[in-house]
Amino acid sequence: MSNLAVQPIRRSSKLGCFLGTVAIFALLGPPIGGFVAWLGGTTYAIAKGAMATAPLITIFAMLVMMLVFAYPAGIYFALVAGVIVAATGIWGHRNGIIVPVVAAAIASVAVVLAMKFLSFPESDVPKILGIFPICLTASVACWFITREIVRSAWLPAS
Repeated sequence: MSNLAVQPIRRSSKLGCFLGTVAIFALLGPPIGGFVAWLGGTTYAIAKGAMATAPLITIFAMLVMMLVFAYPAGIYFALVAGVIVAATGIWGHRNGIIVPVVAAAIASVAVVLAMKFLSFPESDVPKILGIFPICLTASVACWFITREIVRSAWLPAS
């Protein structure tokens, strides 16, 4: 007989699931969003001919810089989306694909409006349209990673 016996899935604490989910969003969301922003910006620049003669090292350096600035720029979006996905999944028992989509929309609007309220320059509604696809991609990726963490809080106590 094999030593690889199937272990029963145990219920996790709701607080632990919540904190774990938010931590994954906070750790992985900004670099995913930064990579998506770099990919979109680089693709746009190449399509416009702005990078036709740029050496490959320049494109790589832009990626590194985008990832360095991803945390200061994206941590707020990631935290808002992570809290929404975790709370909705754990206490609302809603964990479908619509949850990270709505969380990304709320995070995009909330952070841009907070920036406007705090008088950051040039933060207006058109920026939401540019931020939303980046936030959406990061939210869906993090949601996919955390689905089972959230669902483990649904199991009955044993």
